[in-house]
Amino acid sequence: MRLLPILPAAVAAAISLAAPGAALADSPVVIDGGDDDMRDTLHELLPDRDAPTSLFDAERIGEEAAGRAMVWLRSEGYYGAIVTPEATEAPPVARLVIEPGPRFSFAASQLEYAGSAPDAGTALQAQRALAIVPPG
Repeated sequence: MRLLPILPAAVAAAISLAAPGAALADSPVVIDGGDDDMRDTLHELLPDRDAPTSLFDAERIGEEAAGRAMVWLRSEGYYGAIVTPEATEAPPVARLVIEPGPRFSFAASQLEYAGSAPDAGTALQAQRALAIVPPG
């Protein structure tokens, strides 16, 4: 019977299709603070990697994640945000504590001159220099 030699290979193939691959996991960083949308976005921005295996790994992963989080928070107007990386040893876990603070927004600039106003050409150049640049 030729079926018996093929059976183990077929079973192994079926098991490998049903089980997820051993590829890198999502980011192992635990994020505390901020709202759900902020945490979800930060998790999407962090690189996929395996969980830390030591305190050193957890510290390294946490520091890298903190830097990425700060860049994103500032790009979204959270200029006063505080991001604190934490790491634990048993089990090794990288954690970010996010305090976003207020979200800054900017209004159109307005020039006020001390003394007399400059000539019309100079005033126009100053207004153009301070104009808000449209996105894109």
